[in-house]
Amino acid sequence: MALQEHTETYPTIELSEWKVKGLWSNAENSIPPAFNQTVKVTFNGWGKGRVVGYFEENGYLGLRVIPEQVPEWFQGTLGEPIHVFGAECRY
Repeated sequence: MALQEHTETYPTIELSEWKVKGLWSNAENSIPPAFNQTVKVTFNGWGKGRVVGYFEENGYLGLRVIPEQVPEWFQGTLGEPIHVFGAECRY
């Protein structure tokens, strides 16, 4: 399934509306990327993707990202968001 064919929609939540107190773990950028911003996921060969949401786990703020492409090893469906933390992405 190509990325543009994915029909599920995600609510637009600006980070300023997010009520989470989680820590952001990206040493290069102290402010998390905005909703819909492109990021590069730096682990496991994921590459570029688009931020579609946020989550909090164990006190840390994370991103829900839909990758543009999937690594060869991935067995899931293109268009499903992956969960990453700040230390795992660049923007």
